Amino acid sequence: MYKKQRQLRLLIYFFLIITFNSCSNKYEGTFEVIKYHLSENKWPCIVKFEDTKYFVIDYIRKYNDGKLVAYQGCASEGIYTDDFEKKGEYSKEDEEVKQLSISKTQNKIIFFNKIYNIQSVNKDSIYVKLLDKDEYYIFIGRIPE
Repeated sequence: MYKKQRQLRLLIYFFLIITFNSCSNKYEGTFEVIKYHLSENKWPCIVKFEDTKYFVIDYIRKYNDGKLVAYQGCASEGIYTDDFEKKGEYSKEDEEVKQLSISKTQNKIIFFNKIYNIQSVNKDSIYVKLLDKDEYYIFIGRIPE
């Protein structure tokens, strides 16, 4: 009787460990996605680039452990911020990207099922150009391979 109870207990522990490991999040820590484009016009959210061009920041999405926790966008008078940890309401656009989906191969990033070529890498930042546009992403953080 004791032997069967012990085997059953070991079997339950085994299934709990498998379940726990399969449910764990592959995204750990903080992660940011910055989308920007080049422009010759000054907007409220810019970073000067060369003498006549500016990086205009479209938005910054901040993730914590793979979950969208904040959105910062460029508004007409400055930066607009949504803090989802405090307010907790996602817009329709944010609802689609609230759970991070990104992976990296040798020279490509797969971001929400779209593939982008890596332009350059600087420590924990990866720069990519969007296809057929003058828009870019900067991914900041650890990306699982």
